[in-house]
Amino acid sequence: MASLASGPSPKLYPIDVSLPMLSDKAEFAYPNDLPTSFVLSAGVVDRLRAAAGTVLLASPDFRKLVDDVGASIVASPAAPAPPRPGPIGH
Repeated sequence: MASLASGPSPKLYPIDVSLPMLSDKAEFAYPNDLPTSFVLSAGVVDRLRAAAGTVLLASPDFRKLVDDVGASIVASPAAPAPPRPGPIGH
């Protein structure tokens, strides 16, 4: 146990992922206008996750953490194109 106590101190990264960090005022207002509910539609969840991602990626502390651990941020894959309608009658 003594060897654990004398090990390196952990490095902390205070990363704030909160709605006031959003620069887009419409995106900031959107979650606050949602009714209180235990059920959210998939579209609402997607929009909330996108907002959280925007705030996280804008955080200098998060970017420092990513850099310090030798990781990299990859772009989200593009949404697949909707299927094209086939010929009528087939």
